[in-house]
Amino acid sequence: MIPVLCDAATKWRTTKEEEPTKLSYSLKLALFKQLLITLHERLRETSQKEEAMTHAKSLGWVDVELNWLTLRWNPGVAVAAGAYEKRLHRGNDLEIPKPATSPTGGQGGLDSVPTGGISQARGSSSLVDSTGMDRECSMARARLQTEKGSSGIRLPCQRDLELPMSAKPGLAQLLCYLNSTLIALSWTLLQAQLCGILRQALVPAISFLTQVPTTPHGCSIQVLSHLPLLAKLQAWSNIHVQHDVAELVTYLLPRLNQPGFQGSWEARRRTDGITRVTDRGTTLAPVILALHAGEQLILQTMIDQWHTQASIHALTQPTTIVCLQFQRFIWEAGVMRRDYRSLLGYHCIVHLPIFDGPHATDVHILPYQVVAMQLQYGVQPTKGHYRTAMIGQPRFGKDRVWLSDDGRTPEQIQREHDSAIYLLWLLQADNAETTVTDRA
Repeated sequence: MIPVLCDAATKWRTTKEEEPTKLSYSLKLALFKQLLITLHERLRETSQKEEAMTHAKSLGWVDVELNWLTLRWNPGVAVAAGAYEKRLHRGNDLEIPKPATSPTGGQGGLDSVPTGGISQARGSSSLVDSTGMDRECSMARARLQTEKGSSGIRLPCQRDLELPMSAKPGLAQLLCYLNSTLIALSWTLLQAQLCGILRQALVPAISFLTQVPTTPHGCSIQVLSHLPLLAKLQAWSNIHVQHDVAELVTYLLPRLNQPGFQGSWEARRRTDGITRVTDRGTTLAPVILALHAGEQLILQTMIDQWHTQASIHALTQPTTIVCLQFQRFIWEAGVMRRDYRSLLGYHCIVHLPIFDGPHATDVHILPYQVVAMQLQYGVQPTKGHYRTAMIGQPRFGKDRVWLSDDGRTPEQIQREHDSAIYLLWLLQADNAETTVTDRA
């Protein structure tokens, strides 16, 4: 059924982009309609095959007159896909309601008998939550699914913990901005779980990138084949047209409802003993940093410059994950100009200011570590190509960086892409891990 529903969603999306006036129903209604149509067709085809009906009768799916009985979902055997989901024994989630015998010998109400665990349709186990992780564990193993013959990313481990990630998106036309953002999000959230900072499971819209694959190594992932993600992108126009990743992040984060990003920042100025808020924003969108003068850009310098303006800028509360955007693209005299200077300082701990209270202008600082970077190769944010650099952390991959690309397995790099850095994903760091040195 999944391929059929994906095809229906693709047709709906195409119609919305090309002939939106012809649409009179939502994506959810279109998928439900397609589901009913497909079920009707399959039941009709089955009813025309004597062997199939005999088998259905032996299973108790039809009565003696070959009328279909009602299938009912049995919630007693549906295991919630919660923290640290494990492989379970197979069972049937769809069962035939069996008539219960009443005390008078007649037919009473409908009932169903649990017969097993989770549905057979679940072909992979998600191992993305760190609830079962020992807090004393200082090392773990992360694995990126790779092509045959290519070198995987593997490190020794103390505990039986896996954080798999399929980081080889397909080569769909003009989807590099979406692929790059999904990889940056997934990698950042996995590192947050590995460190024990984030214990909630990943939402379905992005968790498919962190499931143990059932397909052979070397197969690319088609991100638009996943219905939960398609549902989140329902209001995103022209998905196959190149977009600014900062705009996509601003659109996507509020709709994901993924814990770890919620927060805000404010600009405050104290005059005549009164604190006034002159500007504010949410951390569900990138925080924009202006560039400073000099031959090279330094991350902490740009953060300090953002903080020490005429109105004091700072976060209003500690936020687990913060996205920063550099103003590399500026309109001057009707022409968009790009800054190509390299960025330094992203390999070391940086500090973000946090206001001491709801009306304070004094701040304290918290350590953050860059986990992922989205790179832009073009003269405009809506042109060129996007890739993602995944930065190892003290608990996994320290001093290593891997670069992803569409249709390719991530490969280890050094510092040759520093001038392409556009978006940074920062993760709140443990105080015990703030001894990482800068390699700049």
